[in-house]
Amino acid sequence: MQQLSNRDIADIISETAKLMELHNVNEFKLKSLQNAAFVISRLESPLTSVAPGELEMIKGIGKSISQKILQILQTGTLDELETYLKDTPGGVVEMMRIKGIGPKKVAVLWKQLGVESPGELLYACNENRLIELKGFGSKTQDQIRKAIEYSISSKGYFHFAALDHPAKEITEALKNSGLFSKAELTGAIRRKCELLQQIEILVAYNNPASVLTQL
Repeated sequence: MQQLSNRDIADIISETAKLMELHNVNEFKLKSLQNAAFVISRLESPLTSVAPGELEMIKGIGKSISQKILQILQTGTLDELETYLKDTPGGVVEMMRIKGIGPKKVAVLWKQLGVESPGELLYACNENRLIELKGFGSKTQDQIRKAIEYSISSKGYFHFAALDHPAKEITEALKNSGLFSKAELTGAIRRKCELLQQIEILVAYNNPASVLTQL
């Protein structure tokens, strides 16, 4: 597995916190994760060099967060994050990447307006449907519309929806090739980030010499 940086670990914890906020989960636990993500992103020494028993000694981490860090280092993800991702439409996860709206507002758009993707959100903005919602207004609606349009026009990036299907097809082809014992999506596409620059796939094989010969 690719070695994770402190930023990678912080991003995974932060993503979990955002999804918890989206689903209106325990606020104390949410704040704990948000604080931990902030602390980890500011650490100078890589967490990969810290002994497991010493993680909880770092100020702002503690026993509970240290266990989550260990799971991330061992698996590349968190069980909680994977559970929330399964319970959340991919398009809704994308909407949380849009500048100007956080998890709470995305929850309103999803639950009250039935919007489940950036494309549907742009359509709703063009129909002036956001101004009907509490906490929104014409200014916020315009900001969201511009943010979506900008993300679409950004060069060198692809929307998650555009790469989701081909990424799954490539991963499946690798699994069925007989060359690899494991093939899984990793990085930004696994976290369902709104904009992507590439498809990253983690593979494992039992016979390196055989794979090199066949490739």
